[in-house]
Amino acid sequence: RGQVSSFQDWMQRTFNVSMDSFTLLPTPPADYTPSGSTSLLVAEQESPNGEGTWMMVTAPTVNSLMDGMRSVTSQSNWRQMDGRITTFDAVNDKVRDAAAWAVTEHGQRIPDLIRDTIERWNPEQVSEQIELAVGKDLQYIRLNGTLVGGLVGVLLYLFTLWLG
Repeated sequence: RGQVSSFQDWMQRTFNVSMDSFTLLPTPPADYTPSGSTSLLVAEQESPNGEGTWMMVTAPTVNSLMDGMRSVTSQSNWRQMDGRITTFDAVNDKVRDAAAWAVTEHGQRIPDLIRDTIERWNPEQVSEQIELAVGKDLQYIRLNGTLVGGLVGVLLYLFTLWLG
């Protein structure tokens, strides 16, 4: 094993960070494959000059394209068209975006992934990271709590003196 491999293993064990997360150039998005029941696919992306949005619509057949466009342009379906990639299933009359598809198809694995990730966290490091991220806010809350608590205490004391 080389030094680079040892360093990569140490980064993964210590910080749960892989070298893949350090990229200098943006990576292209992962390929998306629609489900077998998809009859229409709509993809949106910002135009290269940033002055508009490009939209690509495709379907397996010309008839699917015509029927799908008729269906997705209905008010109820068009409101659901949201996201970079959206699909339409004509059989079930359902509009789904790629993120919803991923949750639907792989949702049962998401809790396990979250649990496994949290179990690998080092409590001291997590505490330190939280303190670094919200430390100033916590100090502000502590100061406000002290001032408001003191003011309420003084007011209650004055109120009890007034009641006599």
